[in-house]
Amino acid sequence: MTTVPFEPRRFRTTAAYYGRFRVPYPDALIERVITRTGLRPGDRLLDLGCGPGQIGIAFAAAKRTRHPGAGWKIHRDR
Repeated sequence: MTTVPFEPRRFRTTAAYYGRFRVPYPDALIERVITRTGLRPGDRLLDLGCGPGQIGIAFAAAKRTRHPGAGWKIHRDR
């Protein structure tokens, strides 16, 4: 297996493209995760390494139930 060395600035300029062009998570996937994990209305979610926050936004907008959430993005170079 090839190991790619850590480069702290590698993805620094890609966030705008990721948020704009990445296909969103399907509603069916979010609903399945809610069902499989037993999430209930009012349960909180924490997305570590959230990037632009797409999965957190998807859970917050879930049709069956809304879930407050928080994202935590760590930048090693800061």
